[in-house]
Amino acid sequence: MTRATAIDLATQWTAFWNGDLALADEILAPDFRIEFGAAAVEPDPTLITSPGEMAEFVEAFRARRGDLRFALQSAALVEQSGDSPSGVAFTWTVERPGSPVRSGIDLCGLVDGKIARVWSVTGERAFPS
Repeated sequence: MTRATAIDLATQWTAFWNGDLALADEILAPDFRIEFGAAAVEPDPTLITSPGEMAEFVEAFRARRGDLRFALQSAALVEQSGDSPSGVAFTWTVERPGSPVRSGIDLCGLVDGKIARVWSVTGERAFPS
């Protein structure tokens, strides 16, 4: 895996949250896990242990919230471990008609070229550009 591939994973992760659920098996490790900094509603994200379960979570999340649009806000930072990236971190925004823009940050652990673990925190307001 190259640095460019790690950065591309951040772009694909954002597309996944925008509803491109077919990306799940392509970008997520078989034993994928996610942790949210804020309380998340049903389905319980602590029970997610696979790409398919994560796709189901995102689908339900989007269905409850209407027309969401996620976008990368900052250039991704890549953690290098030896010859291959082991992590990628980036800030993002989410917009929903009639609601203020919010920002968040995702820290992604990478294994074998896929996202294996995510720590995600959503803020109450947008980060400055």
